[in-house]
Amino acid sequence: MGGRHRYKRFVAPYMKPVIDAVHGRKGLVTLFCCGDATKNIELMMKDGPDGIAFDEQVDLAMVRDLAATYEVCFEGNMPLTTTLLFGSPLESALDAKKRIETGGGRGYILSPGCDLPFDTPFYNLEAVGNYVHEGILPEETAGFLSLEEALGKCDEEAEGFEDVAVEPGKAFIEIVTLDSEGCAPCQYMCEAVKSVEALYGDRLTWRETLIKSLAGIRRTQKLGVQTLPTMLINNEVVFDNIVPTTDELRRAIDKRL
Repeated sequence: MGGRHRYKRFVAPYMKPVIDAVHGRKGLVTLFCCGDATKNIELMMKDGPDGIAFDEQVDLAMVRDLAATYEVCFEGNMPLTTTLLFGSPLESALDAKKRIETGGGRGYILSPGCDLPFDTPFYNLEAVGNYVHEGILPEETAGFLSLEEALGKCDEEAEGFEDVAVEPGKAFIEIVTLDSEGCAPCQYMCEAVKSVEALYGDRLTWRETLIKSLAGIRRTQKLGVQTLPTMLINNEVVFDNIVPTTDELRRAIDKRL
């Protein structure tokens, strides 16, 4: 069952009455969907909220055009880690500039794509605020490393993200997440693996690769992962932004064993 069908069956019949009830009390409603919600954005707008929020995996220009059709505000979607956490003040301000230009002057609210990582440096947020309110961009020579420079200095192996050799008769699962402690879909994907690992004993090993570290970002780039969460089995992307059922996961593991 595709994502649109799931939304129509399990979400829309319950979402619309809630939105109507809030509007009946003169309230405002903003809907947010984590991950690559591209296929559901228009369905969310059809439910009649006042705004839609979305993360960095969704194309801002696409949402802008839909928002004009449905007369809905739209909010997002600055990258949490690659820009605000590990980027420089200039990179952060330039990203804000690009999104404001793309979002346009009607109905767009600039914001992070989701919850800010705890260690997001204040100077990056300050740089964004200064650009938004004053149109001021930081100096290029502000003394901060760019993301590319920082990635070049990180040590993947030291942080536990080294390559894992695939052995015959064994399966290695790698789940790329923002953080399973704070991201619900990421947690669900990790729990899916935990629910079956006892069935395979030492034939199955797994790890979570968080993009909240420079080494994690580098690992993600090397794997070619584009959306979160993503599950790889034996270094092959198998479940991309979709949490598998127990049966689906077991079939995928058995196939590779």
